[in-house]
Amino acid sequence: MEARIAAEDLGDLRLARSPLRELLGSAATVLRPRRGLAHAAWLAAALPALRPLAVPMVWELAADPPGFLLPPPPRLNVDLDTELDLVRAADPCLVRGELERRYGPAVPARVRELHEHPERGLATLAGELAAYWKAALDEVWPRVKALLELDLIYRGQLIVSGGLRTLFDDLGLVVRPGPPSEGVVLVPSVFMRPGRHGRVITYSARGIGNLWTSQEPDLGALSALVGETRGRLLELLELPRTTIDLAALVGLGAPAVSHHLAVLHAAGMVWRVRHGRKVYYQRTLKASQLMAPGDIAHHGPLAL
Repeated sequence: MEARIAAEDLGDLRLARSPLRELLGSAATVLRPRRGLAHAAWLAAALPALRPLAVPMVWELAADPPGFLLPPPPRLNVDLDTELDLVRAADPCLVRGELERRYGPAVPARVRELHEHPERGLATLAGELAAYWKAALDEVWPRVKALLELDLIYRGQLIVSGGLRTLFDDLGLVVRPGPPSEGVVLVPSVFMRPGRHGRVITYSARGIGNLWTSQEPDLGALSALVGETRGRLLELLELPRTTIDLAALVGLGAPAVSHHLAVLHAAGMVWRVRHGRKVYYQRTLKASQLMAPGDIAHHGPLAL
């Protein structure tokens, strides 16, 4: 992918995640499932709740979202409510103009309210987006969020170790001189296809292929090797989790879980990476090999 970025904008380049982009990308996957084969398991689970859902504006706009639906994330860890507030606050003239450029004078009935009464239509659209999220993504968001956070950590480490050139090379991003803007935001995504929308460059997060599918591990053999509790922890660490997450899942205190994780980390069975105040753990390729030997060709760490 090629991006035109002014030299002065590189100083304002930042990373962020965007729940709204995951929402729109997932809705586009529902509309065009052949473009999202990696998400087939999620789609099969989500469809029963989505079929009766009345969100006509979402279905009309998600496949090719207009600019007013893609505001730049204002900070690294923005939440959906904040992004929906930005949608509600979109400039009515911008909304009407983008719809007219897309549809001409024949604006479809499903988005006519947006065109004729933008402020009221934006409120309706924000409500539809929230309803879609609750039906399709609310339950799986912790899993998606953890993968995105690990990707952001990895990209940040690339900048620290090798600078922006290393980051761009890893993303396959060719940067050319371009007109100045208000800075550039790089956003990893599970569902949304790579591309640029205004100041935001969206790219595919690492580890999507392992997000929804897994091979059942041989817990009997593994427990005999590392113990039942540590075997259970490794089973849960196919995706990144914190000590608090794991303690709740296995029914132990956080100190006991921390002790087991320290042993597994020392043995090279789990990765450990800090993000802000949180420390995430995930099992390594070595541990995956012990649990599911036939699956190791395409299972690897999401972080360094």
